Amino acid sequence: MLLLREAVDGDAESLANLWSRYLEEHYAIAAGVSATQLRRDALGVDRRANFVLAEDARNELRGALAWQWGYDLHHFVRGVDALSARAFRALADLAGASPREICQKLPPRAWNHEP
Repeated sequence: MLLLREAVDGDAESLANLWSRYLEEHYAIAAGVSATQLRRDALGVDRRANFVLAEDARNELRGALAWQWGYDLHHFVRGVDALSARAFRALADLAGASPREICQKLPPRAWNHEP
């Protein structure tokens, strides 16, 4: 089972390592991200990005979700550019489920346009 929580300043080093590996594996971007960058842009007062972390029972970082707040000009509501934290939690609850069950229980798209 995974525990989801908002990232805090003390997570900067482990999150930078995780995110750098992700960028390298999926996009062949070797530069990565530094803990200093994360503290400035995602963990400080003036956040330009937001992170939710997934930890296992031993409090080891297993994954992360990042998003930026946006504004939906079609519905004139504040939303996000990627999965909302609510949708991420719903997806995390499907860990280990069959592909059929995952497809049946996907969260509504509207959750991505919630404040």
